[in-house]
Amino acid sequence: LDEDGARRFDQLAEDSLTAAEAAEIPGGKVRLDLVPRGTARIEVRAANLYREVNRGDSVVADIVLRNTGSRLAQSIRVTPDAQSDWRTAVSPELIPEIPIDGQATVRVTLVPPKDVAVGDYDVRLETDALSADRQVDVEDKTLRVHVTPPANWLGTTFLVLVLVGVLGGIVWFGMKLTRR
Repeated sequence: LDEDGARRFDQLAEDSLTAAEAAEIPGGKVRLDLVPRGTARIEVRAANLYREVNRGDSVVADIVLRNTGSRLAQSIRVTPDAQSDWRTAVSPELIPEIPIDGQATVRVTLVPPKDVAVGDYDVRLETDALSADRQVDVEDKTLRVHVTPPANWLGTTFLVLVLVGVLGGIVWFGMKLTRR
């Protein structure tokens, strides 16, 4: 801008400057295009990351994926990293997109083998997502599965019968003592 143009610019810019007023000011002009750039941020949540299951049963966990970022998240995929002999299923396998402040629910099913040893097992839930063709960093979650042995019905029934027998014997012996 020359001096005259700078003075006019200062006077017009005190309030606001419209496009027509800017065009009247003598000087060079360049068009400015602003491209908003944000990033998606995926939070992985679950009501409970600890599951107890009997041997032979399966584990079903609902995982909520929430986009707390400032850009659309696309191609979201949750992959459970379990033991090699465990079967896993995720439904849906691929979420096309989660809008800003939106969420989606994924159901993860884990099936341990029939002869799995009793104890604790950790299954890492890895989440992959894209935002503007860039990989989104998502914190992996760990689902802990505690496998318990099935109930021993024969042993429990035997203990109940022994307890009933002992109580019956005490009552019978007590009645014999009171009759003397």
